[in-house]
Amino acid sequence: MLSLHDTQIKALLKNKNLPTFLTIVVIFIIFLFVSTYNLGSFPALVGDEGYEGLSVIDHLKNDKPFVFGRESYVSYWSDYTRLPFVQWLGPTALAMRIPLVVASIVTFWLAWIVLKRLFSDYLALFTMVFLFFSPQYTLSQRISWPIFFLPLLFFLLLFFLTGNSRYKSLFSGLVAGLGVATHMVFIAPLSGIVFIYIVSQRRKFKEFLSWWPALVGFFAGFGMQLNILSTFRVESSRVGSFFNIGARVKDLFLTLLYYFSGSANIGEYIGEFSENWTRIILVFIFTLAILALILKPARRKTWLWLGGILITIIITTFIANYFRSRYLHIATICFWGLAGLGLGKLLLIITKNKIIIAILPIVIAIVFSTWTFIFVYRPYTATAGTAKFFPDSGASWDTAGHFSGIEPLINCVIKTKATVYAPEPKILNRLLFFHYNNKKIGAVQTIKKAPWVIGYRSGPDVTDKTLRRKDELCPELDNYIVTPNSSYTAPTPTTQTP
Repeated sequence: MLSLHDTQIKALLKNKNLPTFLTIVVIFIIFLFVSTYNLGSFPALVGDEGYEGLSVIDHLKNDKPFVFGRESYVSYWSDYTRLPFVQWLGPTALAMRIPLVVASIVTFWLAWIVLKRLFSDYLALFTMVFLFFSPQYTLSQRISWPIFFLPLLFFLLLFFLTGNSRYKSLFSGLVAGLGVATHMVFIAPLSGIVFIYIVSQRRKFKEFLSWWPALVGFFAGFGMQLNILSTFRVESSRVGSFFNIGARVKDLFLTLLYYFSGSANIGEYIGEFSENWTRIILVFIFTLAILALILKPARRKTWLWLGGILITIIITTFIANYFRSRYLHIATICFWGLAGLGLGKLLLIITKNKIIIAILPIVIAIVFSTWTFIFVYRPYTATAGTAKFFPDSGASWDTAGHFSGIEPLINCVIKTKATVYAPEPKILNRLLFFHYNNKKIGAVQTIKKAPWVIGYRSGPDVTDKTLRRKDELCPELDNYIVTPNSSYTAPTPTTQTP
């Protein structure tokens, strides 16, 4: 059996990088557990995942190469990552989410490398914990939407920009192009990165002339999607409008409070979140973010970090016609990272004991994970979600029904052999997605062919038995209501103003 010599063991223990290395390995193990625990059922297949899944199924049926995604502003490549898993495991939430977990693992280590280049190892540890265990990241990265591949491309771009490769301009441009192709909202964090890079490199202006390969790389990554965008109409509801930008600016402050606190993400799972907890979280992260800005070391880098976040928010306000938490996903997790940086700076002032400082990030990761388990996972799994409304921005409320479990409804449809239709696409798309592998699910795409119509059961208390109608099919359903087509009335809008 191989063994290390005593002197080698002593040298290993004296290695100054050993505590941080062991810490990041333990944090990664916790991160991997949190990211994969009940991945296929927490949450249940989400409404828009069903929509994305239908695109994958269409490609499986056609059995031909494709270059067009479900939307003209979203790239097709994310569909390719899902194809083998949907073909292997069938149309399930787990099959849709495996590629995103792989991307998230790569993102974790890319972020670690980048943060070590920008700050000390110990500051990087605290930043990592706040980035990857924030409510925004923990809850969003379980959902297979193309937009949640953007953190991977964001940190890959930073990886090349902070590296020393002779081809970094070409590679950086390529990643930037792939990011914009993946989802147009990547223009916002890309603008933030460009802002930081120009400010930090302003004394080397002549070197910018050598960055022409970045344009070559950018159009290599974005060229095909640019052709699609110029050929097909971009959905008007997704494109920023100068006519209502004043309303978006007016709602921006309240919107950021919902997103930075994580209450909008938590609301998607369990409905409206506690105002007291929202205030506590906001005070906590804003205090730490301020400390990051005023404490040494790396104050200049910290202010540039904040500048990048602000640029991202401003550009998003212009290019998105309305706010959704996923549109500001990168800005939000970066703000949490800023708070982690503040805590790391504070602790380096309080104590010089490197072992204690190396252990604390592990404790924080466990505390954050436990908090999410108690206040989000348990309530969600106890009821399979809810159809209650929650504030998802400063201007509107949305229903948590899009995240609620669809299995009880499917069992109802199969048991009663009903033919159903749902005016709400986020219900219908999920039924059609599962119908691909189970023809007993009698879902049709037009209301004229359906004797029964499905909607969300909304109200002050979705489990209140007094909300049941006499002509319902399966009145035991808590989050859905199935009524005869003949008595169908337009459902309550899933998005409302507060």
